[in-house]
Amino acid sequence: MKGVLFIHLRRYLESEHPDLRWNEILYECGINQLFASGWEYPDRAIDCIVRSSARRLNRSTGEIYYGFGKRSIYEFRKEYRRSFDEHPSSRSFFTRLNDIVRESILNTPDVQPPEFEVRENGESVDLTYRSPRKMLAYIRGIIDGLLEMYGESARVEIVDESDDSATFRITYT
Repeated sequence: MKGVLFIHLRRYLESEHPDLRWNEILYECGINQLFASGWEYPDRAIDCIVRSSARRLNRSTGEIYYGFGKRSIYEFRKEYRRSFDEHPSSRSFFTRLNDIVRESILNTPDVQPPEFEVRENGESVDLTYRSPRKMLAYIRGIIDGLLEMYGESARVEIVDESDDSATFRITYT
C-alpha cells in the first residue's frame, strides 16, 4: 500500500480525533518508521492502525475506513487538482477513474492499484471495485466525498459483492 494513504490516514485522524496519539498507535502496531508518499508498505500496517484507532475511539473499523476515505478524496484533490478540475461532475469523474488512478501512480513501480469498472444506467452509475484489499468502507467514503465535492446527492448501495470485488450503485437524486 502506498505511503500517501498512511499520510492521509494520519491527517484524518489528527484533524477529526485530536486526542488520539499517532505515535502511540504506531508503537502498538510495531511500526517504527515514517511514511513516504511514494513508498510501498505492507497492507497489514494500515489495517493495524485502523483497528487500533477504532478500539481507542470506541468505533468500528468501518467507521474509521469510511471517514478516512471521505477525507482522502479531498487530499487527492489537493495533489491532483487537474484530474478533478477537468470533470464537471462525479459521474464524469467515475467514468475515468481507472485512468486517474493510473496517472497518479505513473512513476511508482510495483504498485497494485484497485481496478474500477463503470456502467452508466440512466439515473445511476454502477461502480465495480476490484481489489484483494476489499476496503469497501474506504471506497464508500471516497464515493460520498466525491458527491459532496461536486455538490451532488445520490443514494449509494452495494448491489453485488464477492471475495475480491463489490459493485456500488450510485443513483442520483
